[in-house]
Amino acid sequence: MTAQPAKSNRAALFEQHLSALQADFARAAAALTEEAIAQQCAEFKEVGFVQMEGIFNRDNLAVPFRQIAQDFRAQFNHALKPERPDISKAHTGFSLSRIFLEAEIDADRHGDQGWFETQEKLLQTAETIAHSMTPVLQRITGVTRFVGCKIFAYDEGDYLSIHNDAQLGDRVNMLLPVTFDATACIRVLYDERLRVYYDLPGCINILGPSVWHDVPPLLRRDADTTPLRMNFVIRYE
Repeated sequence: MTAQPAKSNRAALFEQHLSALQADFARAAAALTEEAIAQQCAEFKEVGFVQMEGIFNRDNLAVPFRQIAQDFRAQFNHALKPERPDISKAHTGFSLSRIFLEAEIDADRHGDQGWFETQEKLLQTAETIAHSMTPVLQRITGVTRFVGCKIFAYDEGDYLSIHNDAQLGDRVNMLLPVTFDATACIRVLYDERLRVYYDLPGCINILGPSVWHDVPPLLRRDADTTPLRMNFVIRYE
């Protein structure tokens, strides 16, 4: 008799944090100054990548991510591409999970009503965030249209080797990373070195097309913890 109220409370908490996340982005987009945007434009033109700090309250994404990891592990579609010593750097390996948020992809494969509802809330959140941030990204990168979203998840030892996504065309990804019980980052090739951009609380990463980048293996911070990195990917063209 007590399970249903607990479930309802979790659902309400999930929605509250996603609503607050949407409000975070609306405020952040409105607060950006011309000087700040000019700096981001210059950096993106030079590097093909920009990190913007303090855009959202970390808890507003961390709480939903934790609930997804606890309640919907069946939706974590793990993908492994083996490393091969003789292969070109354009096709290196990876180990990570992808969580698809397009309803048509999952409709025939899963009958979990709770997941359908969660997926709908995440899609609406992504669309609202994208609407708030489109004028900003248009100024910085030139993109004008939100085209989709998904979540990447990294468990202990998961990684993404250095690669670029030139085959995907002129897409730009806005990345919202949250890491639990680990120190994680994305590395971007610039000036013949891999530049480290840590997963700072509330940061977003704007990743341009054809930019060489990687995500190092996720390592635990303490012996008694289980690390997890989740990355909300919002894609523009």
